[in-house]
Amino acid sequence: MKKNFLILGLIGQCALAQVPAIQFSPTLKTIDADALAPFSEGYAVVVKGASHAMIDTKGSFFIPYNKYQFGGTFKEEYWSKGSLKKYRVGFNNGRCFVVNPKSGDIGMMDRTQKLLVPFQHGAPYILDNYILKMELQGGRKQHYLWDGTPLFVPQGQDSEAQQPKLPRGFSYQTADIESKRLWAFENYYTGRTMTYALTDYSGRFITEPIFEEINPFSEGLAVVMKRNEFKEEKWGVIDTNGKTVIDFIYSFPPSDFHDGLSIVTPNSYDLDLRYAFINRAGEVVLKIKNVEKGPEVGHRYYGWTNNLFFSDGRLLLRKPKYDPPHLLLYDKTGKSIDLEEVAKNEIKKWGLGNAFKQGYGVGTLNYQDGILYYSIFSPISLHDGCTGMIDILNGEFSLPPIYSSLRDFDPISGLTLAKAKTKGKEIEGYINTKGVFEIVKGVASKW
Repeated sequence: MKKNFLILGLIGQCALAQVPAIQFSPTLKTIDADALAPFSEGYAVVVKGASHAMIDTKGSFFIPYNKYQFGGTFKEEYWSKGSLKKYRVGFNNGRCFVVNPKSGDIGMMDRTQKLLVPFQHGAPYILDNYILKMELQGGRKQHYLWDGTPLFVPQGQDSEAQQPKLPRGFSYQTADIESKRLWAFENYYTGRTMTYALTDYSGRFITEPIFEEINPFSEGLAVVMKRNEFKEEKWGVIDTNGKTVIDFIYSFPPSDFHDGLSIVTPNSYDLDLRYAFINRAGEVVLKIKNVEKGPEVGHRYYGWTNNLFFSDGRLLLRKPKYDPPHLLLYDKTGKSIDLEEVAKNEIKKWGLGNAFKQGYGVGTLNYQDGILYYSIFSPISLHDGCTGMIDILNGEFSLPPIYSSLRDFDPISGLTLAKAKTKGKEIEGYINTKGVFEIVKGVASKW
């Protein structure tokens, strides 16, 4: 069962009248490390000096120090537009980048430590539909399926022997792995606006090069843009055969499809409508009414998904112009939850309701993988903070606001990276869903 969590923080000197003290497991494990990364799919990367290792939920070393480096994967990115699935250090969908510490070459392994993609010198990128792209020396790009099978994607710089009979002057990028589709575009300056065509792996044109903006396929559908007879940008949706399944009527791009639904927005502020859910046929199945001080309407390149996006089949509406900002979570029936009010009620439960009378407010927020993060801070100054975590949808547990920080709950391990202060010392480690430290980072001697 997927859980959704809300991280909330009280920054400042909190009067913790009803909250318990920091707790440690009787089987507490101490890890010799200088830095800890959050758990991801049951494993966590730890760092000591320049060496990296990976531990399991018991604190035992799954991969010892000095075997691999994981530093090339520390950058956190989103996997796809509109869904905000966070890319974490370590395993993601059963795969993990590893770096040879001697050569610097990069490979990819599975959870059994089997090397699926051999070590090679290049830069790795995760593409939609579980494709790994390696940018190699000389400008070449090698693509791999998620099981490590090499995938040949035609490239303009390939030799005549390697390249199928493709139209001259075109380059290609992956559109959809399941249907074996590519986006083809002219790779030289023509003085014309660059346009894209949908092709198969042989380079056969499925559509003419008529699209000025394209996006990877999601659930077999791609959001694309072309101009109408008045030269206006209009967005529509095509399938993997190039057939138009949703007409080109939108002035702003619909979101990627998730659970059979996409989000669209009107081009007028005067309508009593801010957003709508549409199905795969383009039919409106749910309308979100205009909300005061809501986010701006859509912008090109999906900039609007910073304030509006799908996650686990729900619509999250961020209203950043509020102070403090609000988050509204809509399900497919149109029912909404004000997540700031949920946070405030939880804070009151722990006897901290007076904090809001003393100038505290909701600060930064994030939402990914069904997890909702809040920080509550003082507008005057920032101090050591208190954070807590609650299961807002299922109500199965609630952690008291006694931690200085909480990061990235991992549903497989049930552990969260946490920091807390006790007896004047800062503790960093991993807590379980009861808020108990199971694994902590060792404190280095000053000598």
